This record gives sequence, C-alpha cells and structure tokens, in this order.
Amino acid sequence: MKFHVVIGANFGDEGKGLTTDYLCRQHENVVVVRFNGGSQAGHTVTTPDGVRHVFKHIGSGAFANAATYLSEHFVVNPSELIRETTKLVEHAELIEDRRIFIHPTAKVTTPYDVMINWALEDKRKVSHSAHGSCGFGIGQTEERHESIQLLTHQLDNPDVIRSTLRKIRDEYYKPFVVKHRLSGYLDESFNDDQIIEDFIAHCHMMLEMVYVADYTRLVSFDHIVCEGAQGLLLDQEHKWFPHVTRSNTGLTNVEEIYKQINHENLDPVIDVYYISRSYLTRHGNGPLPFECEGKIYSSIVDNTNFTNHYQGALRFAPLNLDLLRESISNDIENVDIEVNTTLVVTCFNQLPNTIQYIQRGYKNLIHSKDEFIDILNNNNVCASLMISSSPDATSFTMRKSHDLEPA
Repeated sequence: MKFHVVIGANFGDEGKGLTTDYLCRQHENVVVVRFNGGSQAGHTVTTPDGVRHVFKHIGSGAFANAATYLSEHFVVNPSELIRETTKLVEHAELIEDRRIFIHPTAKVTTPYDVMINWALEDKRKVSHSAHGSCGFGIGQTEERHESIQLLTHQLDNPDVIRSTLRKIRDEYYKPFVVKHRLSGYLDESFNDDQIIEDFIAHCHMMLEMVYVADYTRLVSFDHIVCEGAQGLLLDQEHKWFPHVTRSNTGLTNVEEIYKQINHENLDPVIDVYYISRSYLTRHGNGPLPFECEGKIYSSIVDNTNFTNHYQGALRFAPLNLDLLRESISNDIENVDIEVNTTLVVTCFNQLPNTIQYIQRGYKNLIHSKDEFIDILNNNNVCASLMISSSPDATSFTMRKSHDLEPA
C-alpha cells in the first residue's frame, strides 16, 4: 500500500484537484482521503475530454474512478454532499457503487453554523474587518464543536439530530447572537423549526449514498491519495491568524491517519506533492505580500474563483520563493514520518514572456520559462520539481530533480 499526499503550498487555489486527478490516473484501486477542511474547498478538475467539476466534498480523483474517504478531520455538510453527488452521478460511478466513506467521528456542519458565519462576516464587512470567509460555516462548526458536538455516526438517529440542533440553536447560538449583536444580520428563518426537519431529511438521504467506516476500510486499497484543502499559508497555526482556516493544512493530520492504519503492507516512505501556481493568488482578506492591482498576467484564465459576497475578487502577486521555501520546510520539520517531496508548479501555460517572482525579499523579472524553471529548482526545498502546463492531467512533466535523499 502506497501513501501519496497533495498539499497546497500557498493560500489555496494552487492546483490540488488537478494534481490529485493526475495521481489517481497513474494507479488502480485508489482512494482519495480528504484530511482537512470541508465544503469550502473548490478543487477544479477538467478531464481530457472536457468534463469539468469543482470538487468540494468528493475526492478529486472521482473521474479517475477513485473512491472517496472523508476523514475524522473533515467537516461534513450533508446538504452540500447531496448537491455535489447529484451533479457527479452522470460522470463518476459514486452513487451506484456507494464508494463514498465517512469516518464515524467526522464533524457535521449544521444550518445554524452557516447562518452565524454569514451574519458574522456581514457585520465584519460593515467595519471593514471581514476575515475572508467562504461562507460555508467551517470555522463556526469547529468552534461550536468544542461545546456541542454533532458527529457523523449520530446521523442515523432523527431524535438525536433534532435534540442536538435545538440545543445548538437555543443554548449555544442564541446567546452568541446577543453577545456579538448579530440580530440585525441574522437570516429571518433562524428560528423556524422546518430547518431542523429539512436537515434530518438531508442526513437520511446522505446516509443512503455513503458508508460510515473507520480507517480499517482504507487497508483494502493499494494507493491512498491524501488530498488537502486550502494551503500552508492558511494553516490555523500560521502567524497571519485570524485570516486563516480552522484546520491543519499540512502533514499534521496525514501523520495521524498514517499511524492509525495497519502498517503490515504500508510503504514506510510517503510521497508528498506540494502544489503552487506559477504565480501567487489569494481569495479573501488577509496579507498578500507584493500584491498586484488586478491580474498579474493578462493571460490568466480562472473559471472557478469568481468574485463573491464574502471573499471578494481573486487577488494576485508574483510567486514568492521565500514564503514557499519557508512554509514547506516548516511543514516537513513538523512531523515524524519519512517523506519524499516534489514541488508541483501549475499554470505554466499562463505565463507571459516576462515573469515576475519574489526572492530574498525583492521582486525580480526574468524573460525565459526555462530559466524560471532553473530558479525554481535551485531554490526548491523539495527533492523533485514537476511542471503542469494545461488545465487537465495530460501535461505533467518532471523537469529536474535534486540529488537529495528523501527528507
């Protein structure tokens, strides 16, 4: 059994879905494990024949016939999962084969977590202090979970769901609304019990589509591709809090999952792929060193990250080699597992003749893609470098490799 890990090296939107799809197409009997985040992920996959989907819950290897496993570190939203699987049923054999698995203790987002998330961000926008939330209630779920829990294994009991949601609404969030003065920003349906009944129905529908299973279920697969959400610069421990996500975006959760699996047939070296665009993006508020006005390059095409109410427009900056090296080094040093690392740089086809990048705190210009590849390779903490030059999985190439042992 072989472990592969896909991690965003920046602020998200780097090409994690593309890379996961590519890896799953190289192997058979594959499962994609979502090891952090939730439905706020937006991992775009385009197949060679033009089918396109933005993955949120389902692993981005679905078009390559990979199964999906939502780990205990993933935040499940039953309504969003139903919506996504309904869209995918025509293109991926997910529903008929019930090839979606969820860990019994995966946290569950409720409609109240989402509503409070909306109200908080709307209030922050008035004072120009919005965090840049995606609006899916992930942070609220994680915070509320510390007081009142709703877990996947409880979703087969309507009475438990009903009593828990009332407790969440009446005992947890109503005082929260008063404390944070959110009543003027709160959706008027907040007190309607029909929300609870609709949520129970969605939980029942979701359980008809999935299996609830612990990590022993993963042993039946030959390849495990762990697909991260967001990026290392959005890790909850990052210095730029609160403009981060409420999860561990790097190897921390992967190490925990890896050590819980039967190791009899498990390869002791994990292949880790750190993903970055050939330029830097950020969707949402927070620091973005050397930010440009508008697109950094006119040739950039992004059909996923539209301007929205909570995150605003996609922001751009030159690829920052200082941040890249620091973040990857810190992530590798933070775990006690043996890894073989590759830096994957995507969107190379969108680069113009004059390329910008940040190194040693300064902006630099270069006029050759090949020379840019040399700079990436020479300043890369990873053992290998891969380049992607198309929106589908057909253009991955290994350009150069360091003479390094696995980290």
